[in-house]
Formats: sequence, C-alpha cells, structure tokens
Amino acid sequence: MGIFNNAPVSVTVRDSRVNGGSDTAIQSSSLNSFTVKITNSVLTGTTAAVQSDAGVTNLISATQLSGIVSAAGTSKCVGAYDAKFTALGSACN
Repeated sequence: MGIFNNAPVSVTVRDSRVNGGSDTAIQSSSLNSFTVKITNSVLTGTTAAVQSDAGVTNLISATQLSGIVSAAGTSKCVGAYDAKFTALGSACN
C-alpha cells in the first residue's frame, strides 16, 4: 500500500512517485465526500493505481498511472497516461 486516506479531508499529491507494490498506490475510503487531487506524479499499483469509495472525487492531471483507476465515485483525468504512454480518457480509462 502506498498512501491510504480514510479521513474525510481533501488530499493533494503533487510531483510525487507512489508505488503500492502488489497493492494500491493511492486508496481513499470514507463515508463522507472529499476530493483527491493528483498532479504531475507517477502512481504504480498492481491492484490499482487509484482506488476509492463512492464519496470520493479523484481529479488527476499530467500523471502516469501504472494500474487501473477503480473508483466508485467520480474520476476525471486530464493529460493522464498509462505505463505504455497511451493517453487515458477523461474518465481515467
């Protein structure tokens, strides 16, 4: 596990490398709504690059995602790409 957030507070990850190994790079879990902003970073996780519950909004820009974005809530990507440098769509897939 790279970064795990279960507090209902917004999180910003900027200019970072997060490796979740065989798990998840960034996981957010909460019954409350909050936002995770990820900018100019590299996220790697075998289970997922980003994983989050329904109340979480993921805003990802200019970031390499090696692993899926598994989000029950909302995910938006701008300028994100996978490990093969293939651009991801606005829904991060």
